[in-house]
Amino acid sequence: MNYATINKLFELFSGEPAECYQSFIVDAVRTVSHMKKQEAEWEIRLDFLAASIASCDLEKMQAQIKKEDVPISTKFAESLVSAYKASCSDLLVEENENG
Repeated sequence: MNYATINKLFELFSGEPAECYQSFIVDAVRTVSHMKKQEAEWEIRLDFLAASIASCDLEKMQAQIKKEDVPISTKFAESLVSAYKASCSDLLVEENENG
């Protein structure tokens, strides 16, 4: 994993400075690490997935704070996560296997 790449991608996806949201990024990296097949090498596609998850989590939190239903930005963030999950499906444990 490359935290510098993940931070830049997070900033691109969220529009927010990565240094202010490191806890989201660290949690997302941990999530992807658990989703990754044990034998799979970490590669840049997983950096994109981690950054998209961190950005999506931030969007969801901001929507809760604003007491909004599901704004379009959250729906977009969720679709980005889905797209990156699909792009690295060969590196990820099947969801029903991950328990």
